[in-house]
Amino acid sequence: MATIQYLESGVTNFVEAATVTASSANSAFPATNVSSSAPRDLSSPWKSAATVVTGAKLLFDLGSAKAVTAVVVAGHNVRSGGTVTVRAGTGADPDGSAFSTTLSIRDDLIWKVIASSTYQFWSIQFDDSGNPDTHVRASYVMLGAISTFPQGI
Repeated sequence: MATIQYLESGVTNFVEAATVTASSANSAFPATNVSSSAPRDLSSPWKSAATVVTGAKLLFDLGSAKAVTAVVVAGHNVRSGGTVTVRAGTGADPDGSAFSTTLSIRDDLIWKVIASSTYQFWSIQFDDSGNPDTHVRASYVMLGAISTFPQGI
């Protein structure tokens, strides 16, 4: 039987209550823009500083270790040759030794269901050398526990 899986805003999206910072940010488009609860204004994303198109990170402190089973990044501008890497661990800027995965680039919305990983600190790194926008951006991020229901409910 097929299932329906989703992350519910305000219930299982741990980013909405997290402390969010960035390694690089345009002061008019701060990192906290990715954590606002619904309704989302996708025209107010986080943007890295001008000319920073590699190594730009969003850093998340969930306040305590939480079991994350899905990652969603909406409203990004990373092109097909770029990479988005998610890391988690025990330090404020995880190095990936505890958990690391790369997201497949899709138009404007990328997501990945992962094996349950329980950590307090998470990061999402954006790398898109030569991006014509001269910055990388994301409008909304979800790190959370996925809910699964049988199809038809």
